[in-house]
Order: sequence, then structure tokens, then C-alpha cells
Amino acid sequence: MATHAGTTTEEFEQIVREWTATARHPKTGRLYTEMVYQPCSSCLAYLRANGFKTYIVSGGGMEFMRPWTEQVYGIHPSR
Repeated sequence: MATHAGTTTEEFEQIVREWTATARHPKTGRLYTEMVYQPCSSCLAYLRANGFKTYIVSGGGMEFMRPWTEQVYGIHPSR
């Protein structure tokens, strides 16, 4: 939290979006957004197709998760 003190929510969201657009795994060279766990993505798609609302629960902060979870998991930032 101390490293982001004084940063607005919008500014932090932009920082996260820039990071997810450029950050690559050191061994594979792939973007982290390309390395999501595929069985999880498939399960989420199946649940949504069958009328379930899906949410992300993470050990990461919600300010970090919200900007990119819709892109990779199809889950709206409000969830």
C-alpha cells in the first residue's frame, strides 16, 4: 500500500493495464495474460453458459485484479 500512496484509483488502473500489456514471463517470454489456467477459463465459460454468475476471488488486491480479469476471464470488474 505504501508504494501506491497518493495514486488515484484511475492512475493505478492505468499502471496495471500497462503492466499487463507488456509484462512477460521470464522463462517463456509470453505475456502473463496469455498464461491463464485454461481449465479455469473453460469452467468459467461453462458456468456462465448455464446461468451462473462468476466472480474472482484472489489473494491479490482488487485494485490490481479488476483492470484485467474481464479480458482474460470474462468477469466484469464489479465481480
